[in-house]
Amino acid sequence: MDPLRISSWQRSIPVAPRTMFDIFSGSVDKDAIWIEAVEGLGNAKDRMDQLPAKSPGKYFVFCSFSHTVMAVTNTRKEDSDSDQRETGAA
Repeated sequence: MDPLRISSWQRSIPVAPRTMFDIFSGSVDKDAIWIEAVEGLGNAKDRMDQLPAKSPGKYFVFCSFSHTVMAVTNTRKEDSDSDQRETGAA
């Protein structure tokens, strides 16, 4: 078989699209606001870490393919303190 020749069944195999992740601000469970979509989980986490420089707050990365929250950050001091009180952390 010619290695450069692609058969019809090979052309019909679905190829996964680039993995895109959505970045939201706000709480995961209520009133989240979509910020942007970023290709690749590492890029999405990096971007999420950059956003608080302009506007501190809660951010999370969401994978719409798996419907999973992949990363969360909270840079609001008062929210971080209350989260620690609720979990009993010092």
